[in-house]
Amino acid sequence: MPRYKLTFTKEGYIRYTSHLDMLRLFNRAFKRSGIKLEYSKGFNPHPRISFAQPLSLGYTSLGELLEFQTEESFETPVIAEKLGRELPRGIAVMECVKISETVKSLASRVTHAEYIIKISPENCGGEVSGTADATEATETKEAQEGSETTDATETTEVSEVTEGKESTAAKTYEAEELSGKAEDFMRLNEIKVSKKAKKRSGKKRNGGAENFAGEVEIDIRPMIEYLTVNTDGNNIFMSTKIAAGSEKNLSPALLQKAFCEFAGLEVMPENIEIMRTELFLKT
Repeated sequence: MPRYKLTFTKEGYIRYTSHLDMLRLFNRAFKRSGIKLEYSKGFNPHPRISFAQPLSLGYTSLGELLEFQTEESFETPVIAEKLGRELPRGIAVMECVKISETVKSLASRVTHAEYIIKISPENCGGEVSGTADATEATETKEAQEGSETTDATETTEVSEVTEGKESTAAKTYEAEELSGKAEDFMRLNEIKVSKKAKKRSGKKRNGGAENFAGEVEIDIRPMIEYLTVNTDGNNIFMSTKIAAGSEKNLSPALLQKAFCEFAGLEVMPENIEIMRTELFLKT
């Protein structure tokens, strides 16, 4: 049967649609578009459609991959056009290509994924500034210290020191400082983090089943291809390529948490935005 790979985006409010609901959404879109999917054989047949790598709830993406088979052959532009008309806002078809029926599934071929992690400055216990901004702030502070009359509000905005201790509100993070922290982070031989362990079945003494779950410590350094940290305006951006797929898989949220702890950034999780930009497959 003809086999295809679809590349699409996932943005806006559709990011809050779960993996299973996305499957249902695409199944309905195929039905409305008149493209009949091939079904599996057996007692409980289901459409031959699957995602290369599930996307966590709340994440956006510029390059999700969907694999599917159809009952009859279609020109790829026809599939992209018909399906695109039936998909909701936030999902845009970028490309549709035909793939060989003999190659392994996309899910088994995923090796890495690229992400961009956006952190707002209010989540870091301070502000983000470039070199020019930091220099300007220093000059303003010196001018205020040399003046006999200084406005208390303006002084607090530039720097607030109480008993030799800098306040959190006056703390700034320069682009060069954060970039250097990322380089130091990547020089580490080991990056140990705690991760929730998967549940496993055990046996109670009375013969019943019991689940054991907890936290395990893992080294995530071998799973990080690269990490860069930059600033744009008042935001911090982490760009990274990490292991993904069935063999090894690193959560970008876990990496973000490890780096922020290393760099001393106090981050509020609810205001972090994570976008997957690309998935990489074995050839």
